[in-house]
Amino acid sequence: MGIKVTNELIEQMVELYNKLGTYAAVAREIGVSSSTCSKYIKAALSEQKNKEEAQKNFIPFDKEIKPIEEIKIDWNDCCCLSNEEVEEITELWKEI
Repeated sequence: MGIKVTNELIEQMVELYNKLGTYAAVAREIGVSSSTCSKYIKAALSEQKNKEEAQKNFIPFDKEIKPIEEIKIDWNDCCCLSNEEVEEITELWKEI
């Protein structure tokens, strides 16, 4: 029976890969196949890259949230359709 791949083992694989530079070297150190190392290391590095990208693109919401009573909306502007929108709706009704 082979070695059970745990999160700790994957972290160790990534550390060794960064140190040793090849999947084969990591596989020899851990005692698993190089294809197993490759699969888990690639997935871990991809996940790490995605997290870094998400963190880089994260924009915190630092605005004050106003109470609903203070929000002024002109509902007439929200409820009026343009001529183009009216024509599109008319076409849609014909299709239905």
